[in-house]
Amino acid sequence: MSSMLSLPDEALLELLCYFSKTSDCLNFASCCRPFLFMKDLRVFWLRIFDCESAVQPMPPLPRPRQDVSVDELKRLVLTTARVDHMLQRESMPEPVRTWNLHIPDGMEILHSDAGPDSLELKSSDLPSSDERVQNTPQLWAWLMTDGIHLLSMSKSNIMRLWDMPRKAILTSIDVMGTLACWDYAIDSDGVTLIVNSDDSTTPSEIFRAWRYNWGDESPTLLLRRRLTADARSNFIQGELTGCVMISEDGNAIIYLANWVTLKEMEFNTHLQIPHALSSCTSSKELSLYAEDAEHGLHYAYLLEDLAQYLATYQASPRPPTATTFLIDFEYPTMMDDDLWIPTTRPLSDELIGVFSRVARLDGQVTAQTVTLTVFKAFIGDDSPFDRPGRPFQIRGANRSFIHNIDPPGILTCPESWELSSVGIFARASVWMENSPELRSDGSPLYRALCLVRFPKETTRPVSPSTLRSIDVEVGDGEGLESDLDSYSASSYSEGPPPVASDVESMAPDASAFGPSTNLSQPQNLTPLEDLVTTTPMASVTDSNNDSSMPTVPKTIGHICEYRFPPDWPEKNGGIYTVDFDDARGRIAFATGNQGILIFDFLD
Repeated sequence: MSSMLSLPDEALLELLCYFSKTSDCLNFASCCRPFLFMKDLRVFWLRIFDCESAVQPMPPLPRPRQDVSVDELKRLVLTTARVDHMLQRESMPEPVRTWNLHIPDGMEILHSDAGPDSLELKSSDLPSSDERVQNTPQLWAWLMTDGIHLLSMSKSNIMRLWDMPRKAILTSIDVMGTLACWDYAIDSDGVTLIVNSDDSTTPSEIFRAWRYNWGDESPTLLLRRRLTADARSNFIQGELTGCVMISEDGNAIIYLANWVTLKEMEFNTHLQIPHALSSCTSSKELSLYAEDAEHGLHYAYLLEDLAQYLATYQASPRPPTATTFLIDFEYPTMMDDDLWIPTTRPLSDELIGVFSRVARLDGQVTAQTVTLTVFKAFIGDDSPFDRPGRPFQIRGANRSFIHNIDPPGILTCPESWELSSVGIFARASVWMENSPELRSDGSPLYRALCLVRFPKETTRPVSPSTLRSIDVEVGDGEGLESDLDSYSASSYSEGPPPVASDVESMAPDASAFGPSTNLSQPQNLTPLEDLVTTTPMASVTDSNNDSSMPTVPKTIGHICEYRFPPDWPEKNGGIYTVDFDDARGRIAFATGNQGILIFDFLD
């Protein structure tokens, strides 16, 4: 009788293709001594990498698939596993290395627009003694997915691209105004950077796209566009880039551009976004998302449809139709909060991860709850609740992580920049919490860095009878308060066919839309000061004092903490933002002492 031990090596390796889990591959290769040879083979570690990539985002391979070595594959897979294991602990270990990126002494070459009607850039010398460098805080630090490069943004509106191993600045760009939102796409030849910044001369914002190729002395300005509404987020996927805006009447407007062909246009979706807006792109979709305590409202466009529309919109003036998903949340307890500020990221082509900060408007934006949710929202998926006349689907999801901040604190730092982020691979989220004590000057004392892994999919079956009463604005902008039976195709009508804007030159002045709102502030359809003056709704803490409501645990889920020394922020001039490489165990802090502070938790 033959056995598996008699199979040739090629046949044993072929069996790996039938395993979809990393544990199955490892167990198969470890079940007996003759199989151990597989752990030294490149094909084995490629299969492990593919298995991991199918269930959670993974860092990109350092080289083309056919060229990557066994050691590189093993290090990549095992490092991500070590980070996951570290986040399952109660507390983070001390970093194995702490280091800084400082602007070097000497002369820096700064690139900026040559003029309002030109895509040319001018270069100027910026000495380290200049007031735009000296004692200027770094407001943002963004780790890039290749593990080598980092982007920073200073309070003087200078964006710098860093080579971290060399601690060197590759290029410096004046974004010509206060940052509103940003994104990037990195490839083997270079990086494409897109930024929306406030125009100091008008109430509008400017969208710019630059291209920097590795080894070049300077970047190239590809696109510049004056926006007609308030930008909320940028996106870039392949050659397609753009931003999502909110008009004065609350409609979502999408600006599209191809950074290779330089073709551009915008269209009004006529979709009403009732709360703070977040958007993200997967390899297939552009997603717009807003939520409250009980429901999420998610609109999805296929990127293929958007790209085709951009290429042919003059001949086909009607834009693609968004698929609408209503996400019904089931809670372990009631939650009644004021303002939900979500950040969405694609976890795979079929899953969306949401990191939400819940704020109470009590004269200032007081953060009191943090939640994480994962739900399935893929356009191609069938749903028994599709509505005739309009793509409309219903999904159920659980908030698998809920953390009530005690005492409630401000999840912002000086200049109102947010001290929280989603990890660069959307495997985890990170935020900083205040201590109950304040410093002598009244500023917050940060006590801990909190890190939480994104849960696995929390989608659950849902039927129309499970939906509770909701109050959202959709389609025609009218408030609806009813159950699912009242939703109809007419309720979700998109209004008249949108008319695309032909953008061969700069858009007309947008001053009629009023002042722009910075993305670092909570985004609403009404001014923040108007919301602050309204009577706050009962908070989670207030609800706990109501004997008719169940007690809310402080945390539902697991948090891994890193505790700061008491004087740590002062030594670094204050902390403005934090970013987390959740596959390599690296955290970057933008500080007030002109530099970027980096913690490496793995060697």
